[in-house]
Formats: sequence, C-alpha cells, structure tokens
Amino acid sequence: MTPEELHNELERLWTKVGASQAHDLASISMESVPTSDLTLDALSLFKRQQRQKEAGWAELLDAKEKAIEAYRRRQELLETELAQLRRRLDAEEGIIVGEVIDARSKLEAGMKMLELDRGKSESERRALEDILDATRTRLTAEGARLIRLQEEWSRREQQYLLDLKEFQTRAERHEGDASRKGSEADKLSGSLKEAKNALEKTLAELLRERQLREETEKERGQALKKVADLEKHFKELSLIWEEERSQWRELWDRERSTWETQRQEVGSWEAALRKERESWQAEIADQEKKHVEFVSKINDNLRESSETSARLASVIKILDAVGASGAAGRVRRVTGRKVLALVLVAAVGLAAVPLARLAGKPRLKAVASEPLRLENPTGLAFDGALVWVSQWDGEIVSFDPADLRTVLKRFAVKKLEPFRPAALAAGAEALWSLDSAQARIIKHRAGRPEEVLAILRAPGPAPCALAFDGTSLWLYDAATQAIYRQKGDTADFAAVPAETEMVPSAMAFVKGKLWVADSKTRELVVLELKDGKLRAVSRQPAAEPLMALSAADERVWALAGPSMERPGHAIVQYRY
Repeated sequence: MTPEELHNELERLWTKVGASQAHDLASISMESVPTSDLTLDALSLFKRQQRQKEAGWAELLDAKEKAIEAYRRRQELLETELAQLRRRLDAEEGIIVGEVIDARSKLEAGMKMLELDRGKSESERRALEDILDATRTRLTAEGARLIRLQEEWSRREQQYLLDLKEFQTRAERHEGDASRKGSEADKLSGSLKEAKNALEKTLAELLRERQLREETEKERGQALKKVADLEKHFKELSLIWEEERSQWRELWDRERSTWETQRQEVGSWEAALRKERESWQAEIADQEKKHVEFVSKINDNLRESSETSARLASVIKILDAVGASGAAGRVRRVTGRKVLALVLVAAVGLAAVPLARLAGKPRLKAVASEPLRLENPTGLAFDGALVWVSQWDGEIVSFDPADLRTVLKRFAVKKLEPFRPAALAAGAEALWSLDSAQARIIKHRAGRPEEVLAILRAPGPAPCALAFDGTSLWLYDAATQAIYRQKGDTADFAAVPAETEMVPSAMAFVKGKLWVADSKTRELVVLELKDGKLRAVSRQPAAEPLMALSAADERVWALAGPSMERPGHAIVQYRY
C-alpha cells in the first residue's frame, strides 16, 4: 500500500470517528510516519479512545435519563397526593356545608311541625332546642376534627418542604455536575429548570391549599354565626307564631273544607257518570219507542179521519139521492148536514192536534260553521255586536260576527287568579262569567272584560252552565244537580225544580224560554217556567255536542265540541 492510499484510508476512517479528529489527523504529515505499523498502532489507539469517549457519553446519557425519569415519577406522585388532598378538602367542606344545611332544614321542619301540631308547640320547641344543641355539639366536633386535619396538613406541608429542599439540593448537585459536562450539561440544566418550575408550581399549589384552608375556617365561623342568627330568628318566629295561630287555623279549616267539597264533587260526578252509563241504552230505547208510538198515532188519526170523511161523503150522497120533498124531509136533510159538518170538524180537529204539536216544536237549522282556532274554549256569548269566547286559562277573546277566523282582542283578568271560566252570558250592560275554580260568578264591564264590576258566590260547589234572561241569572250545578235562579238583583239564588232529569252542558234564554243542551240524552230541551216548575215544551236531538248557547236576532250561536266529522271546536250558527 502506498503512502497516498494509506492516507486516503485514514481520512475515510477518521471521517466516521469525527470531523475534528479527522482534521487533526490530516494535518499530520505522512512523511513523518516511518513505517505502516506505526500508522496502524496510532489508528487503533484513536479507535480505542473514541470508543471510550462514546461509552462515557452513553453512560452520561443513561444517568441523565434515569434522573429525569425519577424526577418525573416523583412529580406524578406529588401531583396525585395533592389531588387526593384537594378532593379530601372538598369532601370535608361539602360535609360541613351539608351539615349546616341539614341543620337549617331540620329547623324548617321543626317550624312546619309547629304549624301542623298547634297543641304541641311547647314540646316541639324543646325538641327543636335539643336539635340546635346537637347541631352545636356536632359543629364543635367538626371544628375539632378540622383542627386535627389542619395539624395533619401542617405536618404534610413540612414534609413537602423537606422534600422540596432535598430536591433543590439534588438539583444544585446535578447543576454542578452539569456545569462540567459541556453541551450535554446544557441540555440537562434545561431539564433541571423544568423540574424546578414544576416544584415551584407544587409549592404554589400548597400555598393555595393553605389559603383554601383559611377560607374554610372563615366559612366555618360564618356558619356558626348563621346558626346563632337562626336561633335568634327562631325565637322571634316563635313569638310571632303565637300571634298568627288563629289565622293559620282559619286558613287550614278553609282549605280542608275546600278539599272536602272537591272530594264530594268528584264523588257526585262519578255517581252521575255511572248512572248515565246505566241509563243510556234504556233511554235511547225508550225514546225510539216513543217516536214509533207517536208516528203510529199520527198515522192512525189520519187513517181514521180519512175513513170518517169517506163515510160522511157516502151518507151525503144517500141523503141527496133520497130527495125528500116534504118539510120534514128538508128538516131531516138540514139536520143531517149539520151533524155531518160537526163530525167533519171533530175529525179535522183530532187530526190537527198531533200536527199542531209537531208544527210548534222549534227546529234548528245550521246556516254557518267556522272552526275555532283556540286551545281550550269553554264558553260563548253574543251581546249583539261581538262574539265572546272564554278559555280555560282565563283569557276572554272577542270575534267579529262577520269574520270568526280573526281574533279581535284578548283580555286577561289577572286580578281574579286562579280564574277558570266555564261559561259566559251576555247582558245589556255587562258580561257574566262562571268561575269554576272558586265557584263564583263574575260581572265584567261590557266590552272590557278585564274590569270587574261585581263578584257573586255560586249556590253550589260545581257550577258549569250559565244563562241570563234579561233580569236574572240562571245556572246549573253539577254537584247538587239542580238549576238555580237569582232572586232579583240580590246575590241570593233559589233552586227551581224541573219535571225531567237533565245534565245541562249549556243554557240560553230564547223568547222567554230556557233552552238547555242535555249532555245526558244528547238533546236540545226547551223549558218553560209554569207554576214555579220548569216543564219541557219540546225536545229534539242535537246534531253535535253543544258546549255553549247564545241567542240573538232569530239566530242561535253555539260552541260545538269535537265530533266524528270535525276534530276541533267550532262556532256554529243556527236559524230557528
């Protein structure tokens, strides 16, 4: 191998080892090397030194990685322990706050027990005082427990400070070692700075925990102060309660009577519904039987009258054929004709009786119908200018009779809440509504229902239908199953007996007669007041369920409920 080839080979090997060593090796003159053995020895020496350096660097890197991993694990342990301490502190705070809230709820429960048991107020007061003492004792125990926790936190904090000092000492030692390592030491110092920042953050967290503990102590003092305030407030409430006992007793009696009334109403409604179910089929069969008998009677009367007319006509022909010329014959002929005329009048009268009855029965013919786009309508009234519709939520809505698709105005009677209008009736100067929520009758100003003019107490607990005859109010109560009439301008009502049993869903006065929509038989019944009783003048089947009636100008306005043909409510106009 020539010196040039040896030089090139050394250059290639030294490039693998390091650029700096290759540069130094290249600077050596090949002429100074006496033999090739010396060059090989030098090359092996360089290789051995390079391997030693690489082994030292690898050991240094392994030590650095191990130290970083140890710091990381230590940091994770510290963070885990801090999280556990934080959760424990939150749990302790929640327990203390929960116990304070529990004490407050117990005090409120004691006050409610005082309201319900008037006769045991003194014993319950002592019980509440015992509860307060127990709460105070528990708070004292919790205070001692908090002190023990504070001591434990102090010990742990001291241990953390010692650990921090140890970490700082190790960090300083590693920083000293890193200063002797060159470029690798710079990287290690960066890692140590990160660890130091983490330790500083941990110390800041510890300081934050101390601040939270101080805040907890302040809250505990505030809780104790609140307990003292509660004790003082409880004593004041006890004095006030003695003054309000009679008012609470009166309110309780009133509510209990209301509940009893409602329970009786529900029971009466259930009984009425059961009775209606039992008599429904029987009444339908009875009505069909009556209708068949009525038609058969009319047919019999017509047949008898036609037979009588034929017989009389034959008798007249026989008398004319005889042709008696004497005075006696003329007298007999005149007398026979008078008898025949009387018989014809009687027959026509007998036949006319059922026809007159049929002709006198009012017949309703639907002339217009408009769907009602309201959520839950309950009543309807027509005052001659506007159509008024009430809703279950307390609103009263006005419509133009010529355009029932558009709502003109909505009125809310807020001062009467709870207000549940079940029916409406229109008068000359007022609009009347029937409040089923509080069993009362409300008189509103005409055209402005939000203004209340008067309030009348209903005679029964469950009023459901209302009518106005021009001077007095009429209503039906579902609980008592009676129709009532107002006594003049007074607030008193008197029951008016009826010959037939009905369940009115709507009422209205038409030409001095009371028209009733009977939900029991699905009929429209016309009643007339005679001798202090309501007597049925006529009946006719209702084409659809009627919820409200109002009459004006030879027309009847009705609020019709959902049916098979129509899914919603509608305002229907009838002509009679």
